[in-house]
Amino acid sequence: MNKILELFLPREIRPDARLSTRYLGVYRSILVVSLTALVLSPFYLSIRGEIPLNEWGALIGATLGPLVGILFIFLTNQLTLGMVITNIIGVAVLTSFAYNTGGISSFVIPWFLSNFAVQAMFGNRKILFLITILFASALSFLVAIEYFNLLPTDTTPPDNFIWAYLFSATSSCFMIAWAALVSEKYRLRSKMTLKMAQVRAEQASHAKSVFLSSMSHEFRTPLNAVLGFTQVMKFNPNDPTTEKNLRSQAFVLGHAKKVVQLVDNVLRFSEIDDGVMDLEGEKCSLGTVINQVFDSSLPLAEERKVHLINTLPERDLPLIRAHAPYLMEILLVFFSNAILYNNEEGRVWLKVEQNDELIRVMVEDNGCGVSPRLKKDVFTSFKRCGMENSANCGVGLGLPIAEKLTTLMSGHIGFESTKDKGSIFWVEFKIAD
Repeated sequence: MNKILELFLPREIRPDARLSTRYLGVYRSILVVSLTALVLSPFYLSIRGEIPLNEWGALIGATLGPLVGILFIFLTNQLTLGMVITNIIGVAVLTSFAYNTGGISSFVIPWFLSNFAVQAMFGNRKILFLITILFASALSFLVAIEYFNLLPTDTTPPDNFIWAYLFSATSSCFMIAWAALVSEKYRLRSKMTLKMAQVRAEQASHAKSVFLSSMSHEFRTPLNAVLGFTQVMKFNPNDPTTEKNLRSQAFVLGHAKKVVQLVDNVLRFSEIDDGVMDLEGEKCSLGTVINQVFDSSLPLAEERKVHLINTLPERDLPLIRAHAPYLMEILLVFFSNAILYNNEEGRVWLKVEQNDELIRVMVEDNGCGVSPRLKKDVFTSFKRCGMENSANCGVGLGLPIAEKLTTLMSGHIGFESTKDKGSIFWVEFKIAD
């Protein structure tokens, strides 16, 4: 049966094991209704004798209607809409049966309840709400036509009613039990599929970490050699070089350092994703960290002809709950971006805001800013928000790493930016007791 049902899975969801299991569970619930109608049709014919054309249509609809729902899902990949169509057909067929066999007193009524239970097992909230309305409306209709004596005169013979009702109730119980077994099988299979997917993801993550660690080592070895020999050539007093050679050596040295930094960033990002970093919620001196970051950023600012402005208060800043090296790394990312993506003679301001529980460190610049349509990608890995063709070296990992480090230290990070006017990046932590 599974092999046959798998043929009706939409191609788009076949690669997704969990979705495939979900679709197959719905298909089985629909087949429960169809097969029940098929099995009960001979019994219905035996107690009704000769039946009119409209009841023949109801019998055929009860058997083939659910299959139409499966075919619709296969062709459109609309699972919810397919279940809606199936339920509408099912309610219409059952209402027709009940109308011709006694209304609300019909032996078909237990099938209403069993169909409701079967569909409720596999439907979502929207489906459950819809079928509740459909079944309530159908039962209200049957009550009304019986109350106003609008039922057909040719109903089920009284002698057969008790046996018909007993058979209907019994078959409904079997239908619910069958659907419950199918539902439990689907749940277990879905759980196993999810567990297998989790295991595969963990294996892939481990393989990625091993690969990145290995590649980091393979990159560092030749790069360190380039750095070492370039530095020896540049600073060797016994080997005089021309000004042109000095510029070339500085060029090689600078770009080699940037590549080393890129390799380190990729490796650091992998370590954070794998959860192998030790981030204890220790106390650190915010003032000390900020002063070190500010002093470390001065050479780059002088090189880029950007003015750094420290607006910190003269009073001592409080201790905060953060890991000092990682806080320094976050602020260095803010400063380097504010400097690199600024204009010549631009300005970068260091500011602090504080209340009784939180303190916020802000780095503001009057540089190029971020356009509104790119703001959503600021903390996305490998996104450079319109600076892909910039001369500044980078792969778009600085801010994503800063965001992850902030989150791991139970802090908050954010920004405000206006295109061509500048940006404010901030990080916020709790003040230590």
